[in-house]
Amino acid sequence: TGAVTYGVGQQGITGRFDADIWHLDTFGSGLLGCMQPSDNVMYVWKPEWGGDTPAEAITIANGYTEDAPTPNRGVFVTPERFTVALGADGDTRQVAWSDRETIDVWTPTLDNEAGFFVLEGSGRIMRGMRGRGESVIWTDTDCWVMTYIAGAYVYGFEKRGTNCGLISPLGVAGIDSGFIWWSQRGFYV
Repeated sequence: TGAVTYGVGQQGITGRFDADIWHLDTFGSGLLGCMQPSDNVMYVWKPEWGGDTPAEAITIANGYTEDAPTPNRGVFVTPERFTVALGADGDTRQVAWSDRETIDVWTPTLDNEAGFFVLEGSGRIMRGMRGRGESVIWTDTDCWVMTYIAGAYVYGFEKRGTNCGLISPLGVAGIDSGFIWWSQRGFYV
C-alpha cells in the first residue's frame, strides 16, 4: 500500500529464497500434494469427500498412520502406483516410497514393499515425475531414473546425467517421448 518505493530494495533483506510451489499428482481418483518449501507436508484429497472438504495431511487424514515421512520436498506417484516422497524426512537427497497402492504404509517390513534410498552426490532433490516404465528424479545437479525391480530392493536407481540438474521444481515438462527440462546450462531432453 505504498509503504516502499517501487524498485528500491528493503534494508535487512538479503539472499535468495525459493518460492512456494505445489507438487501435485493423482492417486486413483484422489489428489496428492506437497507444498514446498514452507509447508513440506503431504496432503490427500478424495472426490468422495465432496468439493467443500479440504485436503488433509496424510499423517492424520482419516485414521492414516503416523509414519508418513515429513518434512518433504515433493510427492509423485510411480507407474506401479507407489507414492513417493522426495527429500523425505528432511534429507534433501532421500527418496522414500510407501507400500504399493497405499499412502499410509511407509515403514519397510518383510510383508510390504515400502522403502527408501539416498541418492549419491551433493545436490538437493527438485522434482520427480512418472514416465513410461520408469520414474525420473531431478536434483539441482543431476538426473536419476527410478526403475521398479521388485524383490528386496523394490526400486533400482541409476544416475542418467550429471551437470544437467533442474533449475526449478517447475522447470520440466512431460512429452510423448520423455521429458524436456531447463538446467543452469541450457535445455535437456
